This record gives sequence, structure tokens and C-alpha cells, in this order.
Amino acid sequence: MEAEVGPDMDRDRDRDSDTEREVDSEDSDAECSDFWDSDYMDSEVEGETAAIPTETAGAIAVEPIPPHIVEKEPSSDFEGEESEDLVNSGDNFSSGKDSDSEGGEQDIIFNPRDKYDPPFELGMLFSTKDEFKCVVNNHAVKTRRSLKITKNDCRRMYARCVREGCNWRINALKVLNECSFQIREYYPKHKCGRSYDVKNVNSRWLSGKYENAFRNDPKRNAKGFRQDVVQEIRPDAFTFVSDEQKGLIPAFELVFPGAENRFCVRHLHENFKKTGFRGLAFKLALWNAAKATTLPEYELRMKEMALLDQSAVEWFNDKPPSQWSRSHFQTFPKCDMLLNNLCKSFNSSILEAREKPILTMLEWIREYLMTRFTENRDKAKKRWSYKQICPKIKTIIEKNMEKSADCIPLKSDDWNYEIKVCDGDRLTVNLRTHSCSCRRWDLTGIPCSHAMSAIGCQVLEPDDFVHESYSVATYLAVYSHAISPVNGPKLWEKIGYIPPMPPNFGKKRGRPARARRLCADEPRDKGRRGKERKGPVRLKKQSFRVQCHYCGNPGHNQIGCNRRKTNIAAGLTRDFAAPININIENASGNDAGPSKRTKAITPEYDNGDPSTPASTQAGKEKDFLINGNGNCNKTSKTNHCASAQS
Repeated sequence: MEAEVGPDMDRDRDRDSDTEREVDSEDSDAECSDFWDSDYMDSEVEGETAAIPTETAGAIAVEPIPPHIVEKEPSSDFEGEESEDLVNSGDNFSSGKDSDSEGGEQDIIFNPRDKYDPPFELGMLFSTKDEFKCVVNNHAVKTRRSLKITKNDCRRMYARCVREGCNWRINALKVLNECSFQIREYYPKHKCGRSYDVKNVNSRWLSGKYENAFRNDPKRNAKGFRQDVVQEIRPDAFTFVSDEQKGLIPAFELVFPGAENRFCVRHLHENFKKTGFRGLAFKLALWNAAKATTLPEYELRMKEMALLDQSAVEWFNDKPPSQWSRSHFQTFPKCDMLLNNLCKSFNSSILEAREKPILTMLEWIREYLMTRFTENRDKAKKRWSYKQICPKIKTIIEKNMEKSADCIPLKSDDWNYEIKVCDGDRLTVNLRTHSCSCRRWDLTGIPCSHAMSAIGCQVLEPDDFVHESYSVATYLAVYSHAISPVNGPKLWEKIGYIPPMPPNFGKKRGRPARARRLCADEPRDKGRRGKERKGPVRLKKQSFRVQCHYCGNPGHNQIGCNRRKTNIAAGLTRDFAAPININIENASGNDAGPSKRTKAITPEYDNGDPSTPASTQAGKEKDFLINGNGNCNKTSKTNHCASAQS
């Protein structure tokens, strides 16, 4: 039995299909094919589906239904395997009501269980018009895009995206002699980014979703409401990158339970060096383990580290690999960063403001962010308006495309490929789910070299397989919210509280430090005042163990030597002079007697008498000029004459 559409409805629909809708259909057919969010649509036929007119000879035919669709008979539910058949708006729509054969076609009927996660399909039936309208609002909330009902009467309901230039729209018409509505036209591709200001979320929508929960639990307290709010904002979707500071992990678990926490690998390496694992070999072993994207590769890198030192591997026992290795990262954030350079770069841009008072500092940062948002927004509108993804991501795609020359794709079906790599390895790529067994595509959302070989085999556009987070539309949506301007202090509202005063503090010695201390292996590409060096860039002088020239013990110099201070207080030696009260016969390894330089200054040690009073050398000390380091001034003529007389 066919669900036919009457001629009067066809005339009304032809009258409402204006020129703008026809132009949009032609444009969508000429564009590069974007992947579809639905698991049952093919990106290659997107343009064809959009360009086929809705006025067909009969109605729309639908292939076997996917597993989440319910049959029209209320007594049975269809739970079959996934169907990868495509929807074609040019065939006839056949009903399965009266078909008892195995090959009988069935209607696509909306399942009320998918009310808050509606999978729209071309030809899907809704029981009433109100149900269709409710599902459209839920779809707007789910996708975080505002949708508007453009036409609503007893026979038709049209909806579209409110953003200008976005082609998303859906049209539903009433079935002849029934109260049900059917999707007759559907353009699922959005050209706009997600937004947190969804107009479809109003009091009616909130009451419809949460009314039953409040009625079933009238004694609901603030704690239960807080748990529901935390569940709605999905704390597991947050990812924090810290420098392994104390107390941060318990705070994350308390405020954002389930959120992913990562450590900055550079700070992790600094702590790794402090434990005693120094050298380039340990550094490369750590970074190779951190950059491993699969579990077998991670285990191999840790075995290589164990060959260097088994205790180095044991040092990571209390540090879960999910916090510092890509092999254990979640794939939801679409970011595989191992360093917290984002906050470091922002911190370096506000160095000038950090030295100012609190209010002045906040005003400086507010003005800086306000102008930066405007500059980035204008730059994207003027320079990137014709692009689909951001330029830096495009550069990464071009590099992966060059690397794909070393890969040989073996096609399994339209979506699955087996990739043979030049090193003998084999990987699998799924273009439908945007995943590769190397996990680089899953982690970043950017097609890896293996995926690029599969995409090139089908002669598809690589930009269509990049995650929407890197699109120009998302970039514009992020910078669409401007910071409001603020009046000057003269126009601020006066309050009755005592104005805050700066704390009392004393001025410290020297110039205040503005930059962080660099490690020995970090190049000094900038001078002390933050200016670029004109000469060659040099590394910091390697640290060495300080040893005292007075007593010979390590860990301090002669200025802080306690033995020298004791001898000065006892009158046995004067400041910056060599020791004179050392028992050479019973001296240990650290106190084995004065050095050659000390003997040259105090010849009394040649006799081996440690009890020689300081007065016996007073006459000779006046002929020697001793500098601040305790060394003789060899350029002085007085020293030369004194040594000749002795």
C-alpha cells in the first residue's frame, strides 16, 4: 500500500518552494561533499540527495530500516543489524502495513525513545505535528544550534537554521487522510558552528524535560540538583593539563568528577631529572613513551627505558600513563597536546600587566582580550571566509598527504581500508567513524597519513574528514562573543565600602625578575629585557658541583665556609686568607692540607708546624696583595719584589 500525497498538497508545496530553495539545492550539489553525521547516509550522494526535487511521481521510497527504528505495528519492535543502504528521495515510498513477505518494504517511523536524540531520516513519519515540532527543538538543543520554525499550519511545518548562510533545513508535510506528518525534504549539513546561546531552550522546553523528575521527587535538595547539573554539563568532557602541582588532582576529582587530567611532560621530565635520571638517553626514552599513540608501542618504549635503568621504569609506577602518554588519552577532546604551552604563551603576553596594581592589571587584561577577540574575528571573516578549515590545520593535512606516499591502501568496502606501510606494518582505516588503528586520527580529529591514502583512493576531499572543531565556522563561533566595553573610573558607581589599599611591602634588592628560570638545555634566544638576540644563541652554562677552596669540602664556597668563619673569630686567620691551623698528619681526605697556591702564600707550612702563630707571618702578609678571592695579584710589582726577597 502506498502512502500517496494528494494533488492539492502538491500544488501548495509547489507554491511554497520559492527560488531561494532551488538555488540552495543547486549550491549544495556543486559543493565539495561533506561527511554526514548520520550513520546511514553516504557522503558521496549528499549533493545528489539535496539536488533531487521533492516532487516525484509517487512518493519517497525507503530502504530497510536501521535498528533504532520501530515498525508501524505496535506489537513488535525491529531489532536487526545495521543497514548501510542509502536514502534516495527519487523512489516511491511503500508501506509495509499490508506486506507479509520477507522482502516487503516498511515505513520509517519515529521512535519516541529517541525523543532527546532524534535521528532524522528522509521519509520518517511522526504521529502528530506537535511531536515533530518537539523533536526539532530537541535536535536544536542536542546539536547546540538555534533552529526556527518558518512555516506552521495544519498541513505543513518548515524549520531552518537561524544562522545566515547555513543550508540546514527540514520540511514536513501532512500525509493524506492521516494526522501523521512525514519528512519530505531534509538538508542535514550545517555550515555554522556550535553555540551556547540556543534560543530553543525556553521555559516550556525545560518544564517538559524536568517536570516529571521534580514531581517524582518533591523533596529534592540542592545536592541532588547539583548532581543533575554536573551530569548535564558532562564533566567527563573536560581535560586539564597541569604541571603536577600538589593538590590539583584531588580538586579536579571533587569539582569535575570523571574529567581527564594530564601532566605537562616537560615538568614531568624536570622531576625525572631531579631523581637522578639525567642525560639525553633518558630524555628521549621518556618522550618516545609519551608520544606513543598505541598500547603496544607504549609497552615497547618502556622496555627500551628498562634497558637503560630498571629503576627509571619503577619511577612511573605512581604516575598513571593516562596522565602523560598519548596511548592512554581519551579521544573525545580531539587534542593530543603533551605540554601546557597555551597557558605559558598567554602568561608571557601579560608580563607587562602583572607588575601593575590589581585594578590596573585587570583593566589591562580586559582591554587586551577585547582587542584580541576583535582582531581574530575580523581576520577570519576577511581572510578565511572562502576556506573550510583553518590554515594551520590545512598545513598539517598537506604534510600528512606527503607522508601518504609511503602507504598502499587495500580497499575492503566503501568505508574500510587496510593500509600497507613501507616498514612492513599494516593498519586499518574506517572513513565512516573517522578512526585509524594508529589512533592519531582518533586523538586529533585530523586525518593521519594512513587515512589520507584511503581518502585519496576514493578521490575525496580531505577537508570533509576533519573534525568540526578545526573549521572556520567553529573559529568564528568561538570569537563571536565580544567583551563589552567599560566606562572609565570617573563613571564608576560609588559604593559605601572602604576602597582596597595596596599591601605594605619593602623594596627588594636588584631588578625584579620577569621571566622564569630556564633550564640548562633551553636556548637563550632572548636577552634579559626580552629582546631578540642579534648574535648567536647560546645555552646556559652547565651546572657543576661547588667545592670550597678553604676546607676542600663540596657543597659550599669559602665565603660560606664555617671553618673559615671559626678561624677568623678565633684570630687564627684573617678574612680571605688561607687556613693555618690544619693538622696535616691526622688530616682526612677532605683535609689533606693546603694546596700549592696556599703554600705559596704561607711558606710557614713548609715546616709542618700547624701551631705557627699569625703574628709570625704578619710581616710577610704586608708585602703580598691578596684579592677578594684569596689569590695573589701576580701582576703587582710588590709581590714580585717580596718573592725575590724571600
